[in-house]
Amino acid sequence: MHIAIRVDASTNIGAGHLMRCLTLANQLVQQGAKVLFVCRELSNVFSKQICENGHEVVILQQRSSSSVPGSKECLEKNEDEPLPQHSTWLNVSWDIDAADCIENLARYGQVDWLIVDHYALDARWENAMRVRAKKIMVIDDLADRQHDCDILLDQNFYVDQELRYLGNVGIGTRLLLGPSYALLRPEFLNVKDDEQRLNRLQIKPKRINICFGGVDVNGDTLKVLEAVTSLLNDYDLQIDVILGGASPHIDLISDWIKNYKQVVLHVAPQNMAELMASADIAIGAAGGMSWERASLGVPSIAIAIAENQFKLGQDAAIEGMHLFLGRACEINVGQIKAAISVLLENPFLRKHFVTRSLAMCDAHGSLKIARHLIDSTINIRRCTMADCENLYQWRNAEENRLNSHDSKVIPYESHQGWVSAMTVSDEHFLLIGSDARGPVGVLRYDFNVKSNFWMTSIYLVPGRHGKGLGKDLLIAGLDWLKSSGKKVSEIRAEIKTENKASHSVFLKAGYTPLFTTYTVNQDFYD
Repeated sequence: MHIAIRVDASTNIGAGHLMRCLTLANQLVQQGAKVLFVCRELSNVFSKQICENGHEVVILQQRSSSSVPGSKECLEKNEDEPLPQHSTWLNVSWDIDAADCIENLARYGQVDWLIVDHYALDARWENAMRVRAKKIMVIDDLADRQHDCDILLDQNFYVDQELRYLGNVGIGTRLLLGPSYALLRPEFLNVKDDEQRLNRLQIKPKRINICFGGVDVNGDTLKVLEAVTSLLNDYDLQIDVILGGASPHIDLISDWIKNYKQVVLHVAPQNMAELMASADIAIGAAGGMSWERASLGVPSIAIAIAENQFKLGQDAAIEGMHLFLGRACEINVGQIKAAISVLLENPFLRKHFVTRSLAMCDAHGSLKIARHLIDSTINIRRCTMADCENLYQWRNAEENRLNSHDSKVIPYESHQGWVSAMTVSDEHFLLIGSDARGPVGVLRYDFNVKSNFWMTSIYLVPGRHGKGLGKDLLIAGLDWLKSSGKKVSEIRAEIKTENKASHSVFLKAGYTPLFTTYTVNQDFYD
């Protein structure tokens, strides 16, 4: 599968769009895809980072000023077509950018997916790219323009998120909304320890993390540093300051912190998640980094460093996720200091932020999105009595019987009666999954009315073991269950302790172990 990603990064745009796309690209490669980045005027730092992650990058050529939105020629060509608010981020007109992309993607014929993460591009560009893309996914946060796409991802939280894109996308567009889809790097999941985070609330905060993204365009790090260091005499604090390698403020911050032994500057650290997880309080931008902090359950103070971050920061604060101070240009050092003091002195407020944050963001977003892009080849149908003989042979096969809780051979008469009952029940489903080679395996779902969850079990058709099909079968089965119209809030599975293969399959499918029980919340697959 070939996937192309159209994204840019610069001092003006920042690095956030590129970083989240890079995270998704790495996950897609793990699922077997090949990823090509298509960028315009990308700095060597960012280009090198893409290549070091194993992806190809194409840099679109610079154009003359006559192609830049706002020039006379461009305005004449688009006088009846209002441009996106951030059109100047593109540095050329949308149609020239589309033509350049079409030319560079010609070698693929059509890519399976084109992912676009760019505030300067809208439905016109996306429609033009249909000649090179079988399907298109848009990553957006603004909801300020129309899109022609198959999937739209907005990983942020808004109180009206279900309504924001009405009229901006087609009826058939699938909306993936909210921080459960946040594109976080794997290290955030690896260092995530919810129990340890809650236990740390018992002790006095000692470590503060400051990070305003890879670039920190407006230099807000220094303002926060002034507020934090003014508290050092009153609190025993350690301060971690994080800047990206492309930040223009590295030298200034390096000189400034020489007078403070408690402050450490980290430039483009490789252990970003670890540094953030070690913090008792974090202060940073109210953009995508909000979900990094939330996934780790770090009590946070958020500041909008761009206008599009204001509503995001405000709505997340309404939801109880963090303390939001407003626009960076409207707050001063004294206000920041006061907010830090409030959070330092209020363990109940910190606990509330931790609890809400962990509930909103689980750090599995990139895996969920990759699953939507890379289609499962397994089709699911409900079994009929015509399947009775095959089901009997498959279930009684030694490799399946030994891993079952009841390992005895089932008599055909009782099996026949059981299958008959399963074909007509509304609370018990027996499903068969098949691919191009034929039947793959069998899934069973039984609804527990008293406790409101579904119990599932799975076995593969003899001869289909050892090929990694179990995960896809579980995922395809859940899609079928949800499409059946049944309420799906939680699904559990009971697995023998010694059945290591099944434990691995359920983990890969997104289930979380609880002793020998595995469970997955339906939001994981939305």
